[in-house]
Amino acid sequence: MSVVSGGLVVLDVETRDWEREDGAGVWRAPRLAVAVVFHALSATYRAYLESEAERLVAELREAQLVVGFAVRSFDYLVLERYGGPSVHELPTVDILEEVRRSLRRRVGLHHLALATLGRGKSADGWEALRWWRRGWVDRVVEYCRQDVELTWELYRFGRENGYLRYWDAEGRLREVPVSWTAPP
Repeated sequence: MSVVSGGLVVLDVETRDWEREDGAGVWRAPRLAVAVVFHALSATYRAYLESEAERLVAELREAQLVVGFAVRSFDYLVLERYGGPSVHELPTVDILEEVRRSLRRRVGLHHLALATLGRGKSADGWEALRWWRRGWVDRVVEYCRQDVELTWELYRFGRENGYLRYWDAEGRLREVPVSWTAPP
């Protein structure tokens, strides 16, 4: 049973390992450590461990819109291992894709959030992986939740203002136009 059926959800995934090659030379997606989903309708966060991956996938399939940062190029690929959606199956706003399409270059979540919201990420994925390996699950969950919060705030800012901010190569604050609507 889902916390909230439908609506807009924001997703972030942390892994317990990184992509690796199996014995046959095939690259395998990493395994899920934790995922956090924000349900916009109820303003609630929910964390999922690997043992709950199927429940997470079911909730994503119920969503009217999934918002994430690199969700198509990373999060969905991790979740495919657990029966998750393919990268084009769900209605999705991938903030990284949208920004890269406009600027023709990648701007990370930390830099977009810092320029747009005035605050950035608390750590990075490598640090979260080290925490996971030390057994600091709560720390990884909190880090993932903070990334979901930043992603949600960027989405809302972009939806309300029609742009996000970033610094160009010369250090000038710029705007990148975005066009997002709320789900019906």
